[in-house]
Amino acid sequence: MHPRTLKRLAAAAAVLAAVLAVLVIRERSAAPSPPLLANAASVGKLFIQRPGDAAATILVREPGGWRLKAPFEYPADGEAVQKLLDAVSKASASDVLSSDPEKHASFQVNESSAIRFKAFSLPTDAEPALDILAGIRGADFDAFFYRGPASADVREARGLGRYELDKESGEWADRLLCAIEPPLVRFIELRTKSGALTLTRKDALWLLNGSALSTAAVAGKVEPLLAALARLQADKVAPEKGFDPLLMRGLADPELRLKVRHAPQAGSPDSAVKTTAIDFGPKAPDFVHYARAAGTGDVVFRLSAWRLDPFKLKPSDFR
Repeated sequence: MHPRTLKRLAAAAAVLAAVLAVLVIRERSAAPSPPLLANAASVGKLFIQRPGDAAATILVREPGGWRLKAPFEYPADGEAVQKLLDAVSKASASDVLSSDPEKHASFQVNESSAIRFKAFSLPTDAEPALDILAGIRGADFDAFFYRGPASADVREARGLGRYELDKESGEWADRLLCAIEPPLVRFIELRTKSGALTLTRKDALWLLNGSALSTAAVAGKVEPLLAALARLQADKVAPEKGFDPLLMRGLADPELRLKVRHAPQAGSPDSAVKTTAIDFGPKAPDFVHYARAAGTGDVVFRLSAWRLDPFKLKPSDFR
């Protein structure tokens, strides 16, 4: 492309950005804006369709909590869904900034470029209480331009970032692999292809393969391991069906097998002890590990490689 053409495009983009900023600043001097959704607490179903995704993400509130219903079914991350609903309940809508359909592309509120977001109040078979096409970021980080699918009017949503909607379906799933309070852990086994080590709690001591550890070794190695077990959360969840066969082969011959025996609560008898077992595949080229956990169904968890650092131990590390 000719340099003169590039300069003209850059100038046009700068003018458009200035116009958008003026519109927003001018509108913000007006009366307080109405809420984006008046009663977010009554929402029982969410629909999120990102541009380029083959299927929409559908989340439904059930008696036991939020559940991901599509594109695959799995318990949802209730905290993440509630955080989104809290943001929606506090978000406000500006007055109309533009009613010109020819400007929709500039605001990225066309159906091909926007995120379609629908919120259904209970009962969820009714028409959506909120149905918008979320476009580009607005004047602030937690703002974006939007319009209704059947309307040409473009407004700005404030107090809700587009990034809060722009998540893969697996990021809405329950990504928690384990959450074990440190005092409840009684036994840990870390098994790799080169061998295994066991850590056993005996009264106030920790034993490595049957031998008592020093206070320094416990503080330097065991306590970081316990802290990681207190909340080990993946970045994403995906169904095994259709998953990369090469990565699945890595999980069939895991790099690390983790087994933890723990009490459900303080003072529980030995007969009540539970076992958490997780297999981690080798590090992938994009610096992540994939994992499977017993009792979580036919899903695969994706974790950043650094999350496994506390588990990569060998007996010599405790000297």
